[in-house]
Amino acid sequence: MGQSTFPATTVSLPNGYPPALTSLIPSGVTLKQTITSSGAVSIPASVTQVFAILVGGGGGGGDGYYLGTGNQTALGGGGGGGGAVVMGWTSPATSCVIGAGGTGAGYSTASAGLPLPATPGGVTSFGYLYAAGGGAGAVNIFIYGSSGQSSVLASGAQNGIGGSGGGGGLATNYAQNGVIGTGGSGSQFNNSIGGVGGYGLGVAVQSTGTYGGSLLNGQSATSGGGGGGVSAYTGGTNTVTFIGGNGGSGLVGGGGGGAGLGNQTGTHTTTGGNGGSGLGGSGGTGGTTTNTSVSSAGSGGGGGGFLGAGSNGGGSTTNGPTVSGGNGGSGGGGGGAGANYTATQSGGNGGTGCILLYY
Repeated sequence: MGQSTFPATTVSLPNGYPPALTSLIPSGVTLKQTITSSGAVSIPASVTQVFAILVGGGGGGGDGYYLGTGNQTALGGGGGGGGAVVMGWTSPATSCVIGAGGTGAGYSTASAGLPLPATPGGVTSFGYLYAAGGGAGAVNIFIYGSSGQSSVLASGAQNGIGGSGGGGGLATNYAQNGVIGTGGSGSQFNNSIGGVGGYGLGVAVQSTGTYGGSLLNGQSATSGGGGGGVSAYTGGTNTVTFIGGNGGSGLVGGGGGGAGLGNQTGTHTTTGGNGGSGLGGSGGTGGTTTNTSVSSAGSGGGGGGFLGAGSNGGGSTTNGPTVSGGNGGSGGGGGGAGANYTATQSGGNGGTGCILLYY
């Protein structure tokens, strides 16, 4: 199989991509081994070539954290991207490495009061082939000082290095409206195409409406990109809905983005994005909360994996809840967390990679 630039800065998808898996497997071979952990591999001595499918680990989901006193906000982290899916002929090997799923971002006292960032998925390797992991989702931080000054920080969503990009995110405050955070770029490698992560949205609104939409969705490809997160504030009594981006679908899916809404006094709904579908099952459903007179958050679902489905994201109505993102299936990206005030939630973990051997 031909090798393209590694990694590409942009990704264009051919029509009908990704193709059905059955169309990619050569005739005359059958599935002999499915490997989900690193270690020794035993192949009969008579076999001189094997056709292998490698799946890298999914990227971890992002998170958000409010730091300070005074006016409060809620934050949504970006979803993690799906790991690369690479396939081809190789000589038999006696061992393999299975890429670990990336760790979801989460709060830790060891991180000086800030959430630890999500990590990308690990590399899966066998013989001459390897599949890199998906990019991690963005982390959002809102800092409010005792003097009434506020600032916002957002870590960049990670680019896919052979896999998919993580979803973007951006925190918000009173002065910001419609601020966009960029998702991670996808990549192309050895006929594996990783989708681009969705944009993140930071928005402060005073009017009725629905905020989110297709701009925040991760791109569908061989490996789906992570959905972007929504971080919102509104002080009015209007009916509003905030929705995180869905993860892109493919042979493995990206995680959905989280959504958080702070200080709302009207009827409001926050919903995390759904994880993208993978070959092994659907992505997890984003958590949702409908409430009045209190902030709310919903976390993104984990991306569907090559061998299994993603798990659902959480939703909660109270201050300081646990609303963690859903974990990805094998190779799927983790869902982004919906952070509500000083919650100790975390982004979902990316799914562990795998190897399928045909001979």
